[in-house]
Amino acid sequence: GTMIDAIAFNIDLRRWPDPSAKTLHLVYRLDINEFRGNRSAQLIVSHLEVA
Repeated sequence: GTMIDAIAFNIDLRRWPDPSAKTLHLVYRLDINEFRGNRSAQLIVSHLEVA
């Protein structure tokens, strides 16, 4: 499949990143990232938890 960049804010750094996590449940919205004149798809993560 295609890889899409994602960004998340206000993550509990005591719980994440979790090196034992193999699968995640994510809540996100698709956005357009514009940086230095380049546009690309980006996921804005609002919630994540280990599945």
